Amino acid sequence: SLHTEMEAVIPELDILYMTRVQKERFDESEYAHIKSAYILTAALLKGARENLKVLHPLPRVDEITTDVDKTPHAYYFQQAQNGVYA
Repeated sequence: SLHTEMEAVIPELDILYMTRVQKERFDESEYAHIKSAYILTAALLKGARENLKVLHPLPRVDEITTDVDKTPHAYYFQQAQNGVYA
């Protein structure tokens, strides 16, 4: 099924892979609307499964707030540490 709000799917997820909204793919007015529509906060994770892991390729812009870093779901720093450096 199609969902347009993260709140609707977070309780069902084991993995949430976040990326930035790519400004270069939208016109200015559309980007202004979309960039604030998909921001992950610690409050959104309140209903998440215990085993949910949030991943992100880093660096982040505004798509994950820093309060998520302190949750047990934040695995993006570990993901970066396990990456292959080029």
